[in-house]
Amino acid sequence: MRIAVRGGRGFDCFAIAGSIMLSCSSLANSASAATAPSVSEEMPAALAPFVVDGRFRPGSFEWLRWSFSADPKEKARWKQLVAWAAAKAEARKKAVASDLTALGVDTARARGDCFDDEACGWIMVSGFLTGLPSWTAAEKALLEARPAAEGYILAVEAMERQAREETTAGSAVHELLTRTRAEQMLRAAMMDRQAMPPQLSAEGKRAWQMFIWREIARRDNDNTRWLKGKVAKDGWPRRSVVGAEAAHAAWLLAQHADRDPAFQLQALRLMEPLVAANEVTPKDYAYLYDRVVGELRGRQRYGTQMICTGGKFAPQPIEDPANLDKRRLAVGLSAMREQVSKYADRTC
Repeated sequence: MRIAVRGGRGFDCFAIAGSIMLSCSSLANSASAATAPSVSEEMPAALAPFVVDGRFRPGSFEWLRWSFSADPKEKARWKQLVAWAAAKAEARKKAVASDLTALGVDTARARGDCFDDEACGWIMVSGFLTGLPSWTAAEKALLEARPAAEGYILAVEAMERQAREETTAGSAVHELLTRTRAEQMLRAAMMDRQAMPPQLSAEGKRAWQMFIWREIARRDNDNTRWLKGKVAKDGWPRRSVVGAEAAHAAWLLAQHADRDPAFQLQALRLMEPLVAANEVTPKDYAYLYDRVVGELRGRQRYGTQMICTGGKFAPQPIEDPANLDKRRLAVGLSAMREQVSKYADRTC
């Protein structure tokens, strides 16, 4: 599902619900990263005070305050950060396009982000708060949500450590299951409003989502790197080898590898011949097909992906809609009306 998240003061962000990809383009100059080609990909000097032991730390979010400031120098710093993030996202977009071209795929709909850079990733998710009316409101939201969000992330990490301590070292099956359980815990905290701390205000929930979204992005990148290495070494995980649950977990990691659509497409091509052999479920294949091919072509085949339109969920554009239910039933999905009914009472 793709949900538009409109940011303020420099960003227009599009969050993909159920994944982490937050693709933000600079609005400072004609809403295009390409308008700042001279911007270095090196981290701006203004962020140097936030680097501790070689890693960027958001600290008190002083750098985010600049987006609200009326001071010309601080406004200039924020614009520099926006331009830098946009330049890095554009560079990533070109790399994505190059990978897709090598696979013979049209790159017109290729996207880019900079979540692989810690500082840049924080700037991208800042769109959750830059739309608030003032720094006072944003700071209050941060103070309200930060302890709960960081505590939740620590709990997820503790679950992972315990799971790895209790399993056979190096077991691919248990690693697949552990990684997916962790990312599903985070996604539930992000998307299910009932899973958010009930004491949070509306602004606090936006800050909560920012913290959780940033962690999901970090993990999705790490999970994609790990799965790519595993697949390159051993091929696509088959049900007869790793079991049905772990095979499904492999699909889930690929489903959420949105910032690497070339790998998603490679995974899809590896999965396709395994469907007939019952080594991959048709349903998993259908979901990944819609996720990657639907995104690259602009139309999905099985109607699995929803988009937020006017505060309500609706299917993304579908090819040959007259025969949609036939295709869905063939891969074990319910009729489309049942899919749509699940979202009838949900807002976005």
